[in-house]
Amino acid sequence: MAGIKVTLRDPDNSTQLIHAEFATARSFPVMKELLQKIAKTDNLESVAGRKRELAEAKLMDASTSEEAEAAGVALQAATEEVTSASMALFDAIREFVFKGYQLAGAPDDLAEKLADITDVENLPILKAKCLYGAGCLDFTKAAGQ
Repeated sequence: MAGIKVTLRDPDNSTQLIHAEFATARSFPVMKELLQKIAKTDNLESVAGRKRELAEAKLMDASTSEEAEAAGVALQAATEEVTSASMALFDAIREFVFKGYQLAGAPDDLAEKLADITDVENLPILKAKCLYGAGCLDFTKAAGQ
């Protein structure tokens, strides 16, 4: 299977490296769909966050107890919406990372482990390489090395 070569550090033994492959969007168009899902859920989280900011501002502007109570209820609902949107975003990211390893040939249990040890901070470069369709990634080095 030709995919993006990924090198990770084994969390159980930091002296050991794990070499894996990650699917490309050229070979597996479903990866583009998963990236679109991430973008969509990211936008929904942004909208929910802005709604929460507006609800909080309304609470700060309340001048009566009734207005404060109504604004507090709206703020709670907006906060719950942000939480749901954030969880949907993390689920979409997790699905993308898991599927990338799985489609590249990793059995489900290994794909799960690889997804667990792939730091979400590496998502931008992983997405770019997936779309580009080639390359290798070394996630064993610290920033600036």
